[in-house]
Parts: sequence; C-alpha cells; structure tokens
Amino acid sequence: MKKILLIIAVSVITFSLSAKEYFGADANKIVKGASKVRITDKTDFPNFIVFSDSYQIPVEKFNSWIKSYLKTPNKTSFKQINVYNDKIGYSNIKMQQLYNNEPVVNAIFMLHAKNNKIISISGNIFTNIQVANNVIISPETAINIAKNKMNSISYKWEIQSEEEQLKFETKNSNSTYYPSPKLQIIYTKNSEFKHVYNFTIYAHKPIDKKEFFIDASTGNIIDIRQKLYDADVNGTAITRYSGTQSITTDSYAGSFRLREVARGNGIETYNANMGTSYSAATDFTDTDNNWNNVNAQQDEVATDAHWASEKTYDFYFN
Repeated sequence: MKKILLIIAVSVITFSLSAKEYFGADANKIVKGASKVRITDKTDFPNFIVFSDSYQIPVEKFNSWIKSYLKTPNKTSFKQINVYNDKIGYSNIKMQQLYNNEPVVNAIFMLHAKNNKIISISGNIFTNIQVANNVIISPETAINIAKNKMNSISYKWEIQSEEEQLKFETKNSNSTYYPSPKLQIIYTKNSEFKHVYNFTIYAHKPIDKKEFFIDASTGNIIDIRQKLYDADVNGTAITRYSGTQSITTDSYAGSFRLREVARGNGIETYNANMGTSYSAATDFTDTDNNWNNVNAQQDEVATDAHWASEKTYDFYFN
C-alpha cells in the first residue's frame, strides 16, 4: 500500500544555481554588517540577510538604513502591514515596499527583530525601480478588458441579493463586489517595472473569481491569478535549496496548506514549531499560493521538503 509521506524535519537538498549564499567577509562586502546573505535572480537585492551581533540596527532606523542602498530613495517608501510576536521572542514585522506611494507587487518582506534590534531581513526588496510606462487607460477600461477576458454571463455585483449579503457579512453598507482597480507597480517577466491596475472580478454565472494585473498604458493583461480552487491546486515555491519550483498544495478555508491527495494516500508537510511532538504540529499556510516564506525560523525549507517528496513519489511510482 502506498503510504502518506509525513515530513517534520528536512534533510539537505542540492543547492540551486539560481540562489547563492555568502558568509562572513563576503557577505559584508554585499551588505555592510551582514554575516550571511542570500541572493536570487528574483530581485536586485539579497532576499535574506543576517546581521552580525555588533551591527544589528534598531527597528526605527530601518528606513534610513535601507535608503542608502536605493537608487531612487526619494520615490521609495515602506509601509508596515502587521507584526507577529512568536514564541521564541522575535517580533516579525511584515512590510510592503511602495514606489511613489504605489505598492510594488510581491515586494513584501519581514524584519525579524529581538529586543528592538533587527536580527535578519527576509523577502523581496527592489533597489532600482525605473517604471517603463505611463498611466493612460482608465480604471473602467481595465475592468472592461478583464470582463471581456472572463466572458461570464453575470457578475456578483449585478445580483442584488449577493450585494446585500456581502454588506451584511462585512457590516459595511458600502461593501460591493464591483471591482476597485488600484494602481500598483509590477516587475514583469521581461524584467521591466510597469504601472498596472490590480483588481479582482467575481463572476456569478458561471462561478469564478480571478485577480487581474492590467497594463495601465496599453491595456494588455500582464497576469491573471485564479482565486477559486477545489482541493489540490498548483502553487509556486521559492525554496531554499532548489530555487523556484512548482508544487501541489491544498486550497483550504481561504488559504493554502502544504498538503495534497493526488500522490498515493497523500503528501502532507507540517510545522513542528521547534518541538518534537507530532500532535503539536501545525500546517504551513500561505494566502496566495506563492510560497516565499523566508524567515529567521527558516520555514522556507518546508517547501523544499514538500517539493522533494512529490518528486520522490513521481520517481518511484510514476
């Protein structure tokens, strides 16, 4: 019988050529005061930095510190999204990068601090943003482009009962399913930064929900992200040792977790939370199925384990 592969600890997997790590003096040459840095081809700045004990900067000085690395410091700012205090004494501060007050898509990172000193930084920061297009089309035009792409019979905002239910659920009389395009900056597959309209369209018939990124100059669709899934879905993982890989995850309760049922009796990858008890293990989760969970606890290796288990099953049984 094919058994469930349950992974709590992760063994070392082959390093990816797309990610390089530097230590000691080599790391310090890249980021002053760093004892370790990791560089990928996803951004132009290290996506993981560990500071030497003597060079840990106060949290409130992060903005002045990072601006010394930015090519356009006067146009770049950072917004705090939330703070999570974990069980081992770290304050994990989630940040969003802005350019001319527009959010930069996927430019989200964490400051991992202890006693108000930044121990490490993980996530995506862009230091040289040069936007290649201008805003020409209107938000309404962008919505029509997306509707033409979806080609649905009806949409949630057109159904009065759906609108009333949404207002009831949110306790907000202004809530609506009608799309609200927001200007953002996205780094495209062609290595360009562009203004885009970002919004979600919720179709009623047939039922569907998609997030769109529309070029604010030409109206071209730069990206579409599916928001409604059933059971196993395909996700993208920024692994620690194997670069960017496709993985299969489980859509669950509005989020995604490292489980799947297609291979054998399933592959499930859990977080032991610094312990050894299986009963205390919890799911690794992600809100958009784009797994970039680099942090001080090295949670990103969970996707190495999940991906490697899937590949191992495929090797032996497919």
